[in-house]
Amino acid sequence: MAIGDIFQPTTTTLPAASNVLGGTQLPEWVSQAGQDIFASSSALANTPYQMYDQNRMADFNQDQQGAFEGVRGTAGTWSPYLADATTSANNAFFGTAEGATPWSQDAADQYMNPYQQNVTDIVTREMNRQFDQQRIAEAASAVNAGAFGGNRHGLVEAENERNRNFALGDVIARGQYDAYNNAQSMFSADKTRQLQSANLQGDLANQYAQLGSTRQALGLQDAQALQEIGQQQQDLEQQGLGLAYEDFQRQQQYPYEQLNWLTGALSGVPYNQQTFKNTSGYTTGQGASALGQVGGALAGLVGGYNLLNKP
Repeated sequence: MAIGDIFQPTTTTLPAASNVLGGTQLPEWVSQAGQDIFASSSALANTPYQMYDQNRMADFNQDQQGAFEGVRGTAGTWSPYLADATTSANNAFFGTAEGATPWSQDAADQYMNPYQQNVTDIVTREMNRQFDQQRIAEAASAVNAGAFGGNRHGLVEAENERNRNFALGDVIARGQYDAYNNAQSMFSADKTRQLQSANLQGDLANQYAQLGSTRQALGLQDAQALQEIGQQQQDLEQQGLGLAYEDFQRQQQYPYEQLNWLTGALSGVPYNQQTFKNTSGYTTGQGASALGQVGGALAGLVGGYNLLNKP
């Protein structure tokens, strides 16, 4: 420093109120809690997506599977019964059609009872035997009377033969008449039985068809009962699976709920906030010279010394 500088006055720069900085200072524990919450939020945001690896749909159970098999087993069970019914109906129809032949001589010949012919043969044989005995007796009488071989004896034999033929004719005609009537009666009886059999076969055909339908209906009814039982079991199992999935969702949501709760709790806690202001700026003031400052200092020292040494 030059000697002349000690006689120059000094210059001091002071702060001025031209610039003001203001703000709010939070308590340290509030600031730390906010940082912790943000760190937890960042960790949750970076958490990978977690798949639910459990079954969410209830499978078909044993009773339901049994119901399905029952329906499959019932399908087509009516077919054999319908086939039997069709066969019976055809037999009844065509049997009746075949048996619908009208009464004719061929039918009479078919139904004429051989037993009736045998009876007629027996009667005619017995009549011939009787007529032969009578003819022999008359011939013996003619011999005794000396008229054997005469006209009278010839007339007697002719009359006897005529009577024989008439009698045999009546027996044969009566036998044929009876045989014919019996044949016609048997023919009518057979036709009646055929119609009754056809009706019976028709009834059996209907019963066969109904039996097939009944069997299928009962099978489906059993399957329906199994299905209802199985459905109840499946519904109960599905409820359990749904509850398990809901629990999983609640578990996944739990950290976020806790984070939201902490955030709400922090925002609702009262605390004091400190507001501060800082001013900035400078001004220049005129001070004493270096020599003056030294002089002032020496004057102060002298004054102090005098004060201490004052009697």
